[in-house]
Amino acid sequence: MWLKIPAYISNGQGILECKIRGYAFVIAFWGSGNTLIVYWNNILYSFSIPAPNTEGNYFDNEYHHFVFTVDSSSTVRVYIDTILKGTLVTSNA
Repeated sequence: MWLKIPAYISNGQGILECKIRGYAFVIAFWGSGNTLIVYWNNILYSFSIPAPNTEGNYFDNEYHHFVFTVDSSSTVRVYIDTILKGTLVTSNA
């Protein structure tokens, strides 16, 4: 999905919330906006991203391409602007 985020607002600023294979799937910004969290299949995973007001951040009022994939082995991959940012391996397919 394409997102244009004008500013970091607060801890827990959500990008996506839905159900995949019956499990809650949540993507949100965390901390000071320099962490992206992925929650799925009762596992929480977080990874670092450029902080707001720093070069390369995603709160620049420009469009960025966010892609989240789940494969048949229940591995979640997170891409931002075609760059793999994190992988979450879960135990249930």
